[in-house]
Order: sequence, then structure tokens, then C-alpha cells
Amino acid sequence: DRAFLTTEKNRGLGLNLFRSRQVRAGTYLTIDWGREESDATRLAGTGDIEISPEVGIFAELYTGSWRFSADLVEGLNRDGQDGTLITFAGEFGGRVNEQLTVGVEGSAAYGGENYMRTYFGVNPGQAATSGKAVFLPEAGFKDITGAVNFHYVISDNWFGTTRAEWKRLIGDAAISPLVDPDSENQVSATFVAGYKF
Repeated sequence: DRAFLTTEKNRGLGLNLFRSRQVRAGTYLTIDWGREESDATRLAGTGDIEISPEVGIFAELYTGSWRFSADLVEGLNRDGQDGTLITFAGEFGGRVNEQLTVGVEGSAAYGGENYMRTYFGVNPGQAATSGKAVFLPEAGFKDITGAVNFHYVISDNWFGTTRAEWKRLIGDAAISPLVDPDSENQVSATFVAGYKF
């Protein structure tokens, strides 16, 4: 219950510094995997964003069937993600039976200026090599997300989590010249199997 290694909320390797029935808070180390300009034609000439370690802090509040959380991560690589990303989330759910828990979640992500310019901006050097106009986004909310989570207990140690997610880019992120005009809405599904010690 003290240390964890998880893909949930991209928290990676962390420590629970405080834990009670209703509140949990801690810190973690994770990785931003960056981006290669070859990932999409619209990124041509913008260069790669290198892999960056990130340090984060989080807090969670549980009350009844509700869970609220806030995460703040800071990138540590000047050639990669060296900005700040803050995510606020709320989830409502509960047990369907002894093995299955279902939750409905909404969240919003706020990017600092460095983060927004790293992932959605076009600086003068990139404009010269890509042919795109200079675009320098400001700090602000970059997306909102809705999701449904299914958590299934397989045994005392093993569990599985399935997540279906809809995300919409907003603000400067949505109007970035690096984003396809028709791709503000993104849909994904993931499945994770985990082992609890």
C-alpha cells in the first residue's frame, strides 16, 4: 500500500505519502514518450520531441460513490517535455458485484506555456523548416475527456481494467496548425492486466 507501479493516469512508479479511508496523496516518477515528426505528415519539419522523465504529485478524495483527483507533472528534459501539465478528474461509480466495479469519469487537462508550445506550437525555427506559420500557444486547458472504466477482480492478486475514452481538444490545442482540422475528437479503448502484491 506504500509503493506502486501503475499505468493508471500515467503515474508510473510512485509512493503513497498519505493514505486514509477518504484521502490519498503522494508523488511519482513517470515518462513522457515524446513524439517523432514522422508520426504524421502535419509534423514534417517540426523535429522530434525527445523522451522526458517527469516528476508528479497527486491527491485523491473519496466520498461515497465519488472520487476526485488532481495530478501535476513537470517535465525534466529541455529537448523533450519540460513544461507543466495539471489534470483534474471526477469519477462516479461503484461495485456491480463482488468482482466488477464500473465508473464514469470526466476530466480536464491544463497545460503550462512550455508544455503547450512543445506539443502544439510552431516556433520560428520550425516555421522555417516546415512552411507553417509561427504559432505560440498560451497556457490553458487543452482537452476534456469522458470515459467509462470497468475494473474486474480475477483473483486475490490479479485484476483487469478496461477503459473506453472520448477526448476533445479545446483552446489553443484545437486550433494548432499541427492538429488535423477534423481530429479534435479522439476515441480510444485500452485493457490493462495487473498484479497486486
